Amino acid sequence: MRSWNEEPQVSIASAPLGACWPDALYRHYLQPVPTGFHAKLNAYRNWQDRQRSLIGRLLLAKLLHQYGFPAETLERLTIGRYGKPFIDSGFHFNIAHSADRIVCVASRDIAVGIDIELIRPIDFSDFESVMSLAQWQRITGSEEPILEFWRHWTVKEAIAKADGRGIGLPLATISIESAVAMLGESRWYVAELEQWNGYCSFVAGNQPIEPGLIAFETYQFG
Repeated sequence: MRSWNEEPQVSIASAPLGACWPDALYRHYLQPVPTGFHAKLNAYRNWQDRQRSLIGRLLLAKLLHQYGFPAETLERLTIGRYGKPFIDSGFHFNIAHSADRIVCVASRDIAVGIDIELIRPIDFSDFESVMSLAQWQRITGSEEPILEFWRHWTVKEAIAKADGRGIGLPLATISIESAVAMLGESRWYVAELEQWNGYCSFVAGNQPIEPGLIAFETYQFG
């Protein structure tokens, strides 16, 4: 893990899912995770979901360390009113995953959200209700409608997660113009992340996000 010469505006850590860990390795990675989270992990029916969730917490622990928080900070993680986990005021984070990629974003000053989706075929006709008319026309009129759908979807998901209310928001009301989006009276700023081939990913924040001020870290567990 490299040290920062200057704290970044936003930091993003990522890791691949990889193969299923042997039991001994799983228990090893489970050790730094608060025991209160173990029951949630054990409730997953398949190893992929369990391992993705654990890796998300490990990435969060890496970022907390980078920001100078002590190891026991994870113990203070609580769930907010709308189900979004948080730790302390003055530290914002969000975790997302899709297929083989898990990502975690953090910032000391910006309320952030992140989403990532494997670009894959989908019958997006079921999602017309979460798009505005202009957004739907952009998607259906695009030369690459599948990619355009995922770009719109990940932007909306990132904003909803940064806001904290998640997909319970009226997603169709999120207007998107380049790097700025509006949700009601709230202005959100978005940046597309092109770090992972075959994936569509956006980060959103309540302040402008300068792509050059995003620090990326990649980890390999297992």
